[in-house]
Amino acid sequence: MTIRIVMKRMALVLNMFMIGGPSSHADANWAERHKQHLVGSWAEKNGRLQEPVWPWKGAPNRKTEPSSSSKSHTTDEIESQMKHQSLGLVPSSSDFSEIRHSKAFADKTAFLYEWLTHRPKQWYVTAPPGFGKSTLGTMAVQFLNASVEIVNGVEMFHDKQKTAAYELFQGTEIFEMKEFVDKHFQNYAVVYLDLAPLSNTTEAIFKIDEDFLSQDFHKYLKMAIRKMMSYYPTLHLHHNLTAVERATLEWYLGEMETEVTPVKFWKSASTLARLLRKCFKKDVIVVVDSYDALCKPNILGDITKIIGPYVASYIINFSKMIIQDGQSRVLYLGTFKTIELMLQKPSDLRLQKKTMYTIEHTDFYSDERIAKYFGLSRREVTDILARYSMLDHFSVVDDLLDGHAVLRSPLTLFNTKAVLSYIENKNATPSAVTFAVYR
Repeated sequence: MTIRIVMKRMALVLNMFMIGGPSSHADANWAERHKQHLVGSWAEKNGRLQEPVWPWKGAPNRKTEPSSSSKSHTTDEIESQMKHQSLGLVPSSSDFSEIRHSKAFADKTAFLYEWLTHRPKQWYVTAPPGFGKSTLGTMAVQFLNASVEIVNGVEMFHDKQKTAAYELFQGTEIFEMKEFVDKHFQNYAVVYLDLAPLSNTTEAIFKIDEDFLSQDFHKYLKMAIRKMMSYYPTLHLHHNLTAVERATLEWYLGEMETEVTPVKFWKSASTLARLLRKCFKKDVIVVVDSYDALCKPNILGDITKIIGPYVASYIINFSKMIIQDGQSRVLYLGTFKTIELMLQKPSDLRLQKKTMYTIEHTDFYSDERIAKYFGLSRREVTDILARYSMLDHFSVVDDLLDGHAVLRSPLTLFNTKAVLSYIENKNATPSAVTFAVYR
């Protein structure tokens, strides 16, 4: 069975998501393996996302307030990373900063030009697991986000050419587009939200106020929100903020256990975007990874403990509040599309109705201009195999993975994670490599 057929069957199941009900007969062991993988990979990625790209490279050794950009790598971390790369190992995460200087790098940076120049303001792109969505998301953050720190209550923007991000993108396709780089490189305040923790939800139903936080749905939601806020840990020190705004930021950075309401959760990203705009005087871009994270528990979870309309209300209200002011550009990344994720009702689909909350969607395989930025082409697979001295393995990889066709195009794309899994486990069985596609 090809990956394409599996994905089509999964899409049929998802027609029931949040409106009908999920199947309760899923493979429990597979679900648990998937859950543990998500927890581990998400935690690992969050530990890396901002470290190598937001600090001011070569900042003077002085005492200031902690930067609202990230901390830089320690010498040991840098040496460890260089050793990792010199050994030719496969990158251990999907973070762009780790992949960029590894043998596994395929230059997809021109995606930024396609997105910001030709695509809608609220755009949702879907592709199968393992096709590089998170890498594109972190790449966008690292390219667009201004390198800034807060000193004595005032923002201080760093020289772009002295940032780690500048070195990260040197030599890439996007840096050849000088006019585009001048306009967009490090010229935004970026809100990055990874909803992957919500994939682990086992209970999400409407409860009375005193039981509001007893469900793990809220625990995982708080985890994602706190991580989103933690990329700006000292924003609350900015002198432009009111006492109420400072308290709000501190609440989101804390445990979020007092005076909790659904509205506070829904408004988290829109609040951060508004305050970044106020303090830094820059346009805000929002990147939402794993936008469809709640699809997984709805498919695999206990139908009596996960109520579709309840979790749908969170996603709908959350996303509406991000885009309601019309000021922020938003990129959503995920695997599945449902009408709730598009902030629509069934009646809206029949009427082809568009509102200010409309999110436009593209399946990666439907347009070659988009598809080429996901997965790996045959040429990219052979280039990567050659770097690992495994070019003679291409026929095996081709037979195992088959590739994913693109509509009205000769382009065939391979699952990035599966290809790298094969390289990492040179003597792996076909089943072991194929499993990487679904992790």
